[in-house]
Amino acid sequence: MGSRNHAVRSTFPAGTLLAPYSVHRKRLNLFLSLQRKRYITCTEYTHFYGGKKAEIPQSSFRRLPFDHCSLSLQPFEYPVCTPEGIVFDLLNIVPWLKKFGTNPITGEVGVL
Repeated sequence: MGSRNHAVRSTFPAGTLLAPYSVHRKRLNLFLSLQRKRYITCTEYTHFYGGKKAEIPQSSFRRLPFDHCSLSLQPFEYPVCTPEGIVFDLLNIVPWLKKFGTNPITGEVGVL
């Protein structure tokens, strides 16, 4: 241990006081943290994270136009809107409510 201190002291000019070990350790940790890479390589991406995924086949999903009933999927004549913002045609929702008594989209009982 004595020779290690002697080797360290010989690198500094004469009369220089050495900082405690903890200060040197903090500086070393700071230096090492700055040296760490902040990115992943192409090899890491492909092997560890799966790389580019195969194209997912697109379904034939199409968003319902705003002027269509959410129950019959047809353009409505007499629109009725629920508190959640779901729009139904009055001619389609009344028979549904009489038969099932629920909201066909959310399943809540007696809401409309």
